[in-house]
Amino acid sequence: MSSAQKVLQNSLILSAGHIIAKIFNLVIVVLLTRRFGSEGFGQYSFVMAFVMIFMFANHLGINTYLVQQIAAGKEQARALFQTGTTIVAFLSVFTLLLINLLARQVHYEAELVTLISIFSLYLYFDAWSRYLISYFRAFEKMQYEAYLYILERFGLLVMTCLVFYSQGSLRQLGILFTLVVAVKALVAFYWLHKYFIPRPWRFRIGGSAAILKAAWPFTLILVFASLTMRIDALMLEAMDSVVAVGIYAAARRLVESLSFFPEMLVAALFPAMAALFQENREKFALNMGEALRLMLMLAIPVMIVLWGISPAVIDLLYNEEFSGAVVPMQWLGVWWGVLGVRYIFYVALNAAGKEKSLAVFSAVVLGINVLLNWILIPSHGPKGAALATVVSEILMVILNIAFLRSFICFGQKKAMLAVMVGGILGAATIYLLGGISWWGQTLAALAVFTAVFLALGGLLPRDLSRMASLYRRLIRR
Repeated sequence: MSSAQKVLQNSLILSAGHIIAKIFNLVIVVLLTRRFGSEGFGQYSFVMAFVMIFMFANHLGINTYLVQQIAAGKEQARALFQTGTTIVAFLSVFTLLLINLLARQVHYEAELVTLISIFSLYLYFDAWSRYLISYFRAFEKMQYEAYLYILERFGLLVMTCLVFYSQGSLRQLGILFTLVVAVKALVAFYWLHKYFIPRPWRFRIGGSAAILKAAWPFTLILVFASLTMRIDALMLEAMDSVVAVGIYAAARRLVESLSFFPEMLVAALFPAMAALFQENREKFALNMGEALRLMLMLAIPVMIVLWGISPAVIDLLYNEEFSGAVVPMQWLGVWWGVLGVRYIFYVALNAAGKEKSLAVFSAVVLGINVLLNWILIPSHGPKGAALATVVSEILMVILNIAFLRSFICFGQKKAMLAVMVGGILGAATIYLLGGISWWGQTLAALAVFTAVFLALGGLLPRDLSRMASLYRRLIRR
């Protein structure tokens, strides 16, 4: 099977699994907002943000490093697993203690400290799951990741329903969620040893220092990425209130429920592209350029739709106290599109071994993000946090484009230009038709985008043949 076929197959498998799981996740968010309101949901969102910032400390970037190394040579898998597991076993316990110590030193209110303690256990088991799943990615067997994600989200949905109908507390929710991710970790462990790295195995300290040294650029990337993704919730709590966190999180969770496609495309692309970079640089550049074009074709229409439907979606899913989430959701829809494009550059940088450059870019963007949040949150609240997120991601894309010109072939410039011009005119249509209904704005903007996109030659002949081939393949299955 060719690299392109592997990417397509893995993307389809992961996308199917994550679509199902994201539907579960959407129901979970709606139930939590209705059960706990803006303040309770804000507490939950803040605690999750605080805890998940420490995700990087559980493995210090070795997950991505292991995928890179095993994809290049499967014979290394057993030795890397033994050493990697030893590292994670130590780091996960250290992180658990660190989170609880810091929560008490910061002097949060007692209830928040208790919730942080409970959800730190959630992080412990979730980190083990993510570490084990990295081996499924390295072996390019994405169906196991899809199964696990569905299992986890279904379990979390069941537990959320129990709390919702029994009028349970956030503490009970945290305990039940922790049980679910513990089961997920155990299932991942079982599958890994049954199908990929059979027993016997042992803890192996030798080589730990070498792996950690090689993975440190990934560690920096994870640190900066974790802070960039969650600093907004922490700053909203500190500079506004947990209610503001709840309103912002309600919007962000909806947009993040659509993030499965770019995330899964990255998961499917990375192992294949890491190997292709070593084998054929020219083909690597062409494939990455094509992936970028296809991502733009997806991202811009989705951005238009999210902006247009935000008022109706917030009104449909949430109580009236979450009405302030409309504008943040609109801007976070823009962030979703920019993030999808940035994910393509993330694959290119990591596959090309430019992790240090990515770490530097991530640090710069984090600094800009914190500064913008500090400026915008006091006057704009959740909307300010959303704007800071959008501007930060746009800056990251600009830095990546400037650096990666020699690693990505921008061969189809006319097709890319068609997408960009169509998107700009679609956005202008929404602005000019601000006085009509949301569905009128959305349909008009999509019509303008489609017309400009086709008129300027954005759809290539091979796109149609690929879609027809994919359709035939799906029908046969």
